[in-house]
Amino acid sequence: MASLLVKPAGGKPFRVSLDSGAVTVGRASANRVTFADDPKVSREHCRIERRGTAFVVVDLGTSNGTRVGGKKIAGQKELWHKDIIGVGAAKILYEDPSRPRAGLASGLVRSIAGIFGRGSAEGPAADDSALLAKGRMRCPQCGTVLNISGKAPGDRVGCPRCRTIHHVPRGG
Repeated sequence: MASLLVKPAGGKPFRVSLDSGAVTVGRASANRVTFADDPKVSREHCRIERRGTAFVVVDLGTSNGTRVGGKKIAGQKELWHKDIIGVGAAKILYEDPSRPRAGLASGLVRSIAGIFGRGSAEGPAADDSALLAKGRMRCPQCGTVLNISGKAPGDRVGCPRCRTIHHVPRGG
């Protein structure tokens, strides 16, 4: 079952189920997810809705934009398990284990664990163990191979492609 883990800027995270159709996000109280105190959020900012077997996020013509994986979207974008949606200063984690992003190891999603206060991830998936042995890891957001040689587990590493920050995983 798909859901959203919402982390307001400076607020306590909460979960929203996607079983009842579209979820609207914005400053106005009529939205299912409301960020009333964030001036960078439009009254009706974005909508997350089902399209066939997938969910998409639709930017509703905002001036500050909606981001997925740190990149501003134009119109709409299909969502994959562990995508991070940025709305103003808030972060929304899309969770749907039935829609994994091909080629990404879920165990490397340590940046998500840090954003949402979930502690540490469990470590790399088996297919990325060879990368770790060579001092590299795959960016969990976009799949770019990152050089982590000389870094200790838990150190931060930035992805030049999607500009996200991740933590170096424990060895496999």
